[in-house]
Amino acid sequence: HPLLGWGIENYNLLFNKYFEPKLWRQEPWFDRSHNVIFDWLIAAGALGLLAYLSIFASALYVLWRKYAKERGFPGSIYAPAIFTGLFATYFFHNFFVFDNLISYYLFFTVIGFIHFQGTEKAFLAESKQKSRLTESGPAHMAAAVSVILVMSGIMYFVNVKPILASQALLNTLRDISAQGQNVDLILQDFNQTFSYRTFGTGEAREQLSGYANNVVKSGVPMESKIKALTAAIKEMEDQAKNNPNDARTYLFLSSLYNYGGKTTDALVALNNALKLSPKKQQIYFLLADIYMSLNQNDKAVEMMRIAYDLDPNYDDALLGLAVTEIVNKQQDEADVLLQKHFGTIIVSDPKLLMAYARVGRYDRVKDAWLSLIEKDPTNVQYHISLAATYLKLEERAMSVKELEKAIVLSPEFKKQGETLISEIKGGRNP
Repeated sequence: HPLLGWGIENYNLLFNKYFEPKLWRQEPWFDRSHNVIFDWLIAAGALGLLAYLSIFASALYVLWRKYAKERGFPGSIYAPAIFTGLFATYFFHNFFVFDNLISYYLFFTVIGFIHFQGTEKAFLAESKQKSRLTESGPAHMAAAVSVILVMSGIMYFVNVKPILASQALLNTLRDISAQGQNVDLILQDFNQTFSYRTFGTGEAREQLSGYANNVVKSGVPMESKIKALTAAIKEMEDQAKNNPNDARTYLFLSSLYNYGGKTTDALVALNNALKLSPKKQQIYFLLADIYMSLNQNDKAVEMMRIAYDLDPNYDDALLGLAVTEIVNKQQDEADVLLQKHFGTIIVSDPKLLMAYARVGRYDRVKDAWLSLIEKDPTNVQYHISLAATYLKLEERAMSVKELEKAIVLSPEFKKQGETLISEIKGGRNP
């Protein structure tokens, strides 16, 4: 949208659409470009940028015109020079950050002062004239009352309601911290926040989504889990209807669907996100996870291959591709990948260990634990895990040997270790 831009507060839409895969090294979501030129080009297009720059141009024009005409500033040329330097510093500063309320207050104060200095005589003459024309009367009183009423309404909807919504959300987060298991209370708090229907509703919905995900993984009763999940899904569905071009919303929604067992709906949500942000690796990771849960391992490999090709230096994409290839019985391809990036096929990563165990490749699991023990021979848990792996490989004597090493390293483990050894020697798998 080169002329009119994408609209204020819509930078995230552009960021997602043209996401640069190498940005995985930084935060995955940006809501500003951190550059005043690009921010205005994106939000308001070329016309908006020109309008913004014209503020500086007109201020400098008024500033130097007064000096040229009257040399009226105290200190002669120093005053306009200082203000010009102030503008230059502010403008340069905005090449790396973005404005906030405090910087806006300073900027508008300086602009107002320059305007007053440049129009002081005309302003005083006009004020005297208006004072003679604006004698109090019924019409003026009615106009004043109307202005007060209109401004009061605007302040309520633009300022007061968002403040109330913000306070309600903060109260909700405090209750989550103190009484997170009380799902009914937390949902009531969220409903209070949603009732204000402000621009903060989206943030509140994301907070509810995160809360519901945590509740599902917690030990609360199933009825409470269903309540939280149902409420979160409804709100995020509303968010998707209100903001159909925001990929982030669909990621939250897909996570909720997945927890709720709605795998098909989760895939639909992720594919919607992919259309809006085709180069964001995180979406491919989630798609691969769902395809693996559905035993569609070929599709999982396809998704992770795309994510890996977007930036081969991304370790999560590399390991994710290796995991999906292992699960899909493509061990040779996984070995080539691991050898290329790590210089060895024995990589001690928890995701790889789980993948090897899933397909019964306990020989690879054993090699990984041996590699870890070589680096940290006093780690008791490594020896216990290696003992369990030996047991899977039916190498019972080696399993006992590793448990004995663990007992030597940790006397606290002696009782439990001797019990395990007794079970193994008795021909049982503890």
